[in-house]
Amino acid sequence: MLIYPKIILTLLSILVFFALFCIVWLENVWIQAVGLMLILALSFFICQPKRLWKLILSFSPFFLMLALIYFLLGLFGFGMSMEYWLHYGSTRTMLLASSLLYMQIAFRFLNLEALLELPLPIHSLKYIILGKHLYEVASTAYSELCVFSDFMPMNQAVKQSFMGRIRIKLVVILALVSFVISEATIKGEMIDERIRHCWPERN
Repeated sequence: MLIYPKIILTLLSILVFFALFCIVWLENVWIQAVGLMLILALSFFICQPKRLWKLILSFSPFFLMLALIYFLLGLFGFGMSMEYWLHYGSTRTMLLASSLLYMQIAFRFLNLEALLELPLPIHSLKYIILGKHLYEVASTAYSELCVFSDFMPMNQAVKQSFMGRIRIKLVVILALVSFVISEATIKGEMIDERIRHCWPERN
């Protein structure tokens, strides 16, 4: 089947990426920056530009908050110099951004429906089923949460400041994380219950 070479190549590419950028080149700020630019350019050609732009906007508050935390750590010292925290924060922030983008690229080459046809035990397939469901509901819920946040009276100012827009995006992301965790708990228990009833011999 064509799905097996795809899975093997995708997993190998992910392993190579994390081995190089998370271990070998972790402390090299220039390689991390070049890698992020290349992955960003590759994402623009492989993924839909509109979807990529939405992804960047959705995660930008988190990255800005992360950069602010590292800046404050450097400003107040905390046992290390400003140069240390700036280097540490810049490499880790760029690595996180490039990892998220690379995972988006890698999973573009995999069909989740085809993964469900793999000869895996049901207790392994249930994670693929749950992940597929969470991905679908998260994509829908994010758009709905953005609409709901826009209709909140406190967010309907004529002109939101930059920090105000960041705060709104951050609230949306936190609400999405809370929703996904709750959905994962509920649906995970439902899947386990169905496995116990339909495949009692596998328990």
